[in-house]
Amino acid sequence: MPLNRAGRTVLLVEDTAGLRSFLSGYLSNAGYRVIDAANGIEALRICGNTAFSIDLLLSDVIMPRMGGRELMERLRLDHPGLRVIFISGFDISHAGRLPDGVSFLAKPFEPEVLLETIERAFTSRQSSPS
Repeated sequence: MPLNRAGRTVLLVEDTAGLRSFLSGYLSNAGYRVIDAANGIEALRICGNTAFSIDLLLSDVIMPRMGGRELMERLRLDHPGLRVIFISGFDISHAGRLPDGVSFLAKPFEPEVLLETIERAFTSRQSSPS
C-alpha cells in the first residue's frame, strides 16, 4: 500500500539547478510539499522562515558553502528524528558508515527509485517526525 504523501514536507537541497528543479517538480507531482534550496546555508535560512515542519531532508552531499552532512547535523539539533536521504555523484563509501536514519542514493538514479527510498525512510523507522 503506497504511503499517504499529503502533508509530508521534503526539504530538497541540491546545488545543480536543473536537477533541483526536476526533482522538486517530480516530488510535488507525487504529492509531497517541497521546499528547495541551492545549498545548506540557504536551506537553514528557509527553515527558519517556514511555517511547515520538515519531515525529510533530501540533500546532495557535496555543495558549496555547506555540504549535506553539516546541514543534517545542524538541522538535527532542533529535529533529532529528522529523516535524511543523501544523494551524490561521488562515492562516499570511504566516509564510513552513514549516521542512523540516513539513506544514500548514488546519482544518477531513476525517479521511481527515489520515491521508493523516500517511502522506506518513512516506514522503516518508527521515530517521531520532526
